[in-house]
Amino acid sequence: MRLADSSYLLALFLSGDRNHSTAWEETARADPIMVISEVLSETLGVLQKRKGIDFARMAKEWLESKPHVQFAFTLRQHFDVASRVFAKAPERVNYVDAVLVAWVLDTGARLLTFDADLQRAARRAS
Repeated sequence: MRLADSSYLLALFLSGDRNHSTAWEETARADPIMVISEVLSETLGVLQKRKGIDFARMAKEWLESKPHVQFAFTLRQHFDVASRVFAKAPERVNYVDAVLVAWVLDTGARLLTFDADLQRAARRAS
């Protein structure tokens, strides 16, 4: 399973992003992509600010239409681990990043991210 970060999703939907092509290539693969609620919220908020509500709604509908894209809510076990990660993480690692690290630790999923700070945090935690 692959776990989507907002940096990946934003690159997917914003054609001017330097990682746009790479994000599309990754999305074309058939193996499952998990989008957790915190990442979906963060991504849609940024898309709405940059491109408007209609664009954000279109992006959400597009994700929902893909059979290999799945959605999940953070469980208490992830919350507890994320809280510990967030308490010790460097300043550049936000709470959503900490939740993703908790999911990686729990599931062994591969992160889909272009955020080097998040990648380092996940390596440190494992």
